[in-house]
Amino acid sequence: MLMNLTIYAMHEKRNNRSHRVDIRYRPWRTARVVLSLKGSPRLRSALGVVHREAGWCFGGFCIRTDGYIYVLLFYLLSFVVFYRFFICTHTPSQLTYTKFTSPPPAIHLDTTPHRTTMLILPLLFLLPLSTAKPPKLNSNGIPPFSSLPLNPPAPYLSAWGLYGPNDELGTLNRLSPAIVAAASKTEIKTGVRVSLNWAMNAQGNESFINRGNFGHRIYPAGPYYDEVWDYNSQVSSHWDSLRHFPYIQERKFYNGVEDGDILGEGNGTRNSIHVWSERGIVGRGVLVDFHSWRLKQLEGRNPEERFKRFDPFVGETSGISLEDVRAVLKWQGTKVRFGDILIVRSGWTVGFNNKTREEILALQRAGSISASGLEQSLPMMKFLWDNFSAVAGDMPGVEAYPARANFTMHEVLLAGWGCPMGELFDLEALAAEAKRQKRWSFFLTSEVINLPGALASPINALAIF
Repeated sequence: MLMNLTIYAMHEKRNNRSHRVDIRYRPWRTARVVLSLKGSPRLRSALGVVHREAGWCFGGFCIRTDGYIYVLLFYLLSFVVFYRFFICTHTPSQLTYTKFTSPPPAIHLDTTPHRTTMLILPLLFLLPLSTAKPPKLNSNGIPPFSSLPLNPPAPYLSAWGLYGPNDELGTLNRLSPAIVAAASKTEIKTGVRVSLNWAMNAQGNESFINRGNFGHRIYPAGPYYDEVWDYNSQVSSHWDSLRHFPYIQERKFYNGVEDGDILGEGNGTRNSIHVWSERGIVGRGVLVDFHSWRLKQLEGRNPEERFKRFDPFVGETSGISLEDVRAVLKWQGTKVRFGDILIVRSGWTVGFNNKTREEILALQRAGSISASGLEQSLPMMKFLWDNFSAVAGDMPGVEAYPARANFTMHEVLLAGWGCPMGELFDLEALAAEAKRQKRWSFFLTSEVINLPGALASPINALAIF
């Protein structure tokens, strides 16, 4: 009885990079095809699979996908391989070990099957289709990062359907009443309150990211005065909603929302930020003061060259790695808890405030906008998935721009997980108070606007110590 089958093959070789595919099938467990693939995330996304760290991948990554289509594809592949290379060219006694590609060994069968077994073998792949099970949830109520995407062929690393097909809260579902209550008890000690809101007109007559000017007009209305605001919601401190940024290639927003749901007749309100206004974004905030930590590193005898070259306005030199984030947390003595709201101080607003208007305009005229932020990497994405309900920072995009990977955090966080992204937070007073109290965690309260259909909102945020 065939109990274990492993096939190794070379999938593709392009640009001097080999993409190895390792297909494993264990019919006594589930209808599951396991692939180990080295290549671009876009290639993996096209296959509807996802990276997963594991020891048997020889330093690479392992990928799992479930579903009828993949089992059927494997059925077809196995039939072609066995028929072409074994039934037509080998006798049963020669079949036990035959080199197909090296390394590793090509095909290994636990027993020596008969030719008839070879003919009916592909039929075995259809038997356990009904046994496929969804990934198990951990104690925090989320599946492991290795199980993403949850519903292949959904886009790369997506978690669509975790909270239901019509969910519009995404990772804010992690902020349960129990987690919020616990945060209030552990974080509110002195009652000191700090605003995180950058002035709405802080960027002056023309925003650095070319999103237009902030307009504010006051006019007399009889014996009193009224006013009109005219501005792009991206020009100051804001949260991005789940209808702001899609998976670019797939043109899909969180939970499969499409362009027609946003710009179609009536425009609709799916994934609108007003849904968040019902509960707010409230919980334990954690400041990662990368800017202060980096400056501290420069005081050492032999600071790393990358700390010297770091420029918050040059994305190529200012990616913040997971190792950096962990080092800052250790330096601060801050521990992360599930459901926390991560806020990163990169030093972007410090740099902006120190530049002249002429310098800002020169950067704008240079063409492509570049900025500091979190680096796009799988370890970083796993860290965010495992711990946080929202991610924010003082930079224009949270992530380093331009992206250094074949995916962006905006795609995965907003469109994939439904995770709010906060940008252009004013963190200077917060960093000073955290340093004074020697505590970089706090109670965060943020209330977004109640505007059905809105794509973003001012943060209206306070940190309470």
